[in-house]
Amino acid sequence: MARQAAHGVVTGPGVLGAPVYSPGPRLDDTALLLALVVVVIGGLGSVRGALLGALVIGQIESLGRAVLSDLASFVLFGALAIVLIVRPRGLFAAPTGARS
Repeated sequence: MARQAAHGVVTGPGVLGAPVYSPGPRLDDTALLLALVVVVIGGLGSVRGALLGALVIGQIESLGRAVLSDLASFVLFGALAIVLIVRPRGLFAAPTGARS
């Protein structure tokens, strides 16, 4: 039952993303890199940060593809570098234990 639910959850985004990323043998690398960037920008352990990170990355990647189509990946990772320089734990990092 869980497997069918998981398939149902991932089918929608897969169908919607297929025209954008053109399915092929290396699509898994693209999806994993985008997920890594979203999690790092949003902050590890923060669902709100992941949602905001996904929206930010979507806008940055769309702008990068429209303006600099050949350099869209560099624009994306440039944004990641800027966030890591400004806020190393991400935009909405989960709180950690008290420091002594």
